[in-house]
Amino acid sequence: MFRYMDPITIIALVVAAGALALAAFVLLRSGKRDASADIAQTTERLAAQQAELAGRLSQIAEADAASQKALSERLQNQEIAITKTLEERLADVTKKVGDSLQQTSTKSSETMTKLQERLAVIDAAQKNITDLSAQVVQLQDVLTNRQARGAFGEIQLQDLVQAALPPSAYEFQKTLGNNKRADCVLNLPNPPGAIAIDAKFPLESYHLLRAAKDDAGRAQYARAFAADVLKHVRD
Repeated sequence: MFRYMDPITIIALVVAAGALALAAFVLLRSGKRDASADIAQTTERLAAQQAELAGRLSQIAEADAASQKALSERLQNQEIAITKTLEERLADVTKKVGDSLQQTSTKSSETMTKLQERLAVIDAAQKNITDLSAQVVQLQDVLTNRQARGAFGEIQLQDLVQAALPPSAYEFQKTLGNNKRADCVLNLPNPPGAIAIDAKFPLESYHLLRAAKDDAGRAQYARAFAADVLKHVRD
């Protein structure tokens, strides 16, 4: 079986074979007994050339090996540099993506918090509106019933008078000289003197006056409202 041989060994064998062939050629051609001297000289020259060639081939092989080593080191260094650059860029991209996701998450959380706060405000306002609507309905019920409306008017009258005047300037539920009872009497100096106030008033006539669509209607309902007030005063 043939084993692998490097180029220098192959060339040396070729040179040696050439030298032997040349020596055989010289022997056959000369046919002389002193041809051995020529063969020896030729062999020496060939050996010297072979040695020189082997030296050059060795230098070439060493230079080629050094070049291969330098190329390998350069490629390895380039690979290391490229790998480092890719790792740095990947780390930078990963950091930017992470920061962006964190900012997005933070903004989303803040937005949700603000939205929940606004919804809470809206819910509170809705509850207030619902409560106010219930109170308005209750007030409408009170104003619809004359007896309840009278009691409500008396309470409002007391609150207004007590907030504006000292206790000596008014009396509530006072019986007058004609045996009629006033909801409130204001004790004012003359003139005008004492003034009796009734908390009740003709609400139906007042609603009709407010609902009038034109001047003629407003004038008509204003006269009716004034007549009802005058009748209530006389009563």
